[in-house]
Amino acid sequence: MAFDSEQAHRRWISGDAVARLPSGRLPARSPIDGDRVRIEPLDPAIHAGDLYQASHGSDAARQIWDYLPWGPWPDQDLFATWLKGLAGSSEFIWYAFRSPVNGRAQGMACYFDFAPADGVIEI
Repeated sequence: MAFDSEQAHRRWISGDAVARLPSGRLPARSPIDGDRVRIEPLDPAIHAGDLYQASHGSDAARQIWDYLPWGPWPDQDLFATWLKGLAGSSEFIWYAFRSPVNGRAQGMACYFDFAPADGVIEI
């Protein structure tokens, strides 16, 4: 399939100088309370049960692993072991997302590819 007709989005370029960003810092591994979610540093001892249920509790829940490079796991203990490796990583900073509605951890995400001196981080 050819994309000959595909056009790049036209952007206005001002030519103005961009101020140098200040050096960043790595995110603190501390909770963040929002209106719709509480973000907590990943702690397998606290989050493994909820996260296993959220991602393995039904056929529909297990579909989350279809396009990921890991999982699913045959039992919660193996899943918790995997989470321990994530939580101890220095290359990624993992967080669990807790619902304020039911109090359960229902998802997770991480910061990675951080370069604080350049003010860069990916989620």
